[in-house]
Amino acid sequence: MSSALKYMVVAMGPGEIAQGMAFAKYALSRNARIIFAVLRPEHMGWLGGKKKKFTPMLISDSIHLKQKIRRERPDVLVLCNSKVFGWEPDFRTHAPDPKPYTVSIDSNWLFHPTSPYPSAEWVDRYFINIPAPVFRFGLKRFGGNYVIAPSYEKKIRVIGLLPSYKRIPRGRVRVIRKKYGIGKDEKLVFLYTSVGGLV
Repeated sequence: MSSALKYMVVAMGPGEIAQGMAFAKYALSRNARIIFAVLRPEHMGWLGGKKKKFTPMLISDSIHLKQKIRRERPDVLVLCNSKVFGWEPDFRTHAPDPKPYTVSIDSNWLFHPTSPYPSAEWVDRYFINIPAPVFRFGLKRFGGNYVIAPSYEKKIRVIGLLPSYKRIPRGRVRVIRKKYGIGKDEKLVFLYTSVGGLV
């Protein structure tokens, strides 16, 4: 990652913001410049306090986003969910002009023209932050439910989870395991999920 690069990160809701913040934290450690855009005023608080090292931005719709891209001229556009503004046909099919190199961070299998949640078609690379075995098992050809269109599949890279949290100290882990009766050979998994806007 070049220190000269300027990134614009666009995140829809709290889950996507956490993913974007994990990316931004890494990019900032490499001396990159970050603009972080969110869609709702109530989400601005998720971007941290006065000590944040990036430029926060509020965008109202895809037209506003394209205007900001034209003004800011980022080298890389990072969509935290390629379905952002997926309900707007023009955004799905028409890239910003000028178009920066564009990547997305997605946590789903919904890459098909008939999907109810369509992705921006002009994204250069879709990074899937699901463990590779989980992503594979979700595909129809391996017994799952999802079929991904070839035009999308050739641009997909499965990268695994993006940690957006601080590691819990071992002593605290032991306390938690004891509290919930979790044996040494057992794991406790927390799952955050949303469907169609339900969080």
